Amino acid sequence: STTPFVAIWDADVLVEPEQIAVSVDSLRKNIYDFIYPYDGRFIDTGVVYRRLFIDRLDIDVLKSNSLEMEVPYTNKACGGGFLARKEAYVKAGMENENFTSWGPEDGERLKRWRTLEMRIGWVKGEMLHLYHSRGINSQFKSDKEKKRLIREADRTGNMSKKELEEEILKWNSKIMSRKSALCSRIGMS
Repeated sequence: STTPFVAIWDADVLVEPEQIAVSVDSLRKNIYDFIYPYDGRFIDTGVVYRRLFIDRLDIDVLKSNSLEMEVPYTNKACGGGFLARKEAYVKAGMENENFTSWGPEDGERLKRWRTLEMRIGWVKGEMLHLYHSRGINSQFKSDKEKKRLIREADRTGNMSKKELEEEILKWNSKIMSRKSALCSRIGMS
């Protein structure tokens, strides 16, 4: 990205446009490094309200019926999407590539930011998840994979700030090596 801000966003979630505007404004004013455009309330629409939304493309259909929808997590969810100052996102290691499938990466990321003493904000309002069936990409692939991913979340989650900064240097070094190798293969310098 060539912009000073980035957004990491699941394709199946919505928030009020005002929540995005507040998030971006907070980043522009340098109040936060990372901001969730909702307050932790993550609500699944269910099949009926998802269909109504698709038919009308009106978020008010969802908002006015949110009390009838399922809350699949606690009221302090940290998945679905966030906005960030790009510089802080890179400094914090971007995404932990040791998470190779569905799992606890959202919680690991938030804990990492906290350990690194990043400024994290939440915007008043809920995030709405458009219901979809859960296939193989929405669950652990196996018990062995589940244990591995939880160990990874625990491993980074138990690091000190200094250990985490050293770990991120290793991650960034791997990324730069892959980028260099790719550029060499395609003839770019």
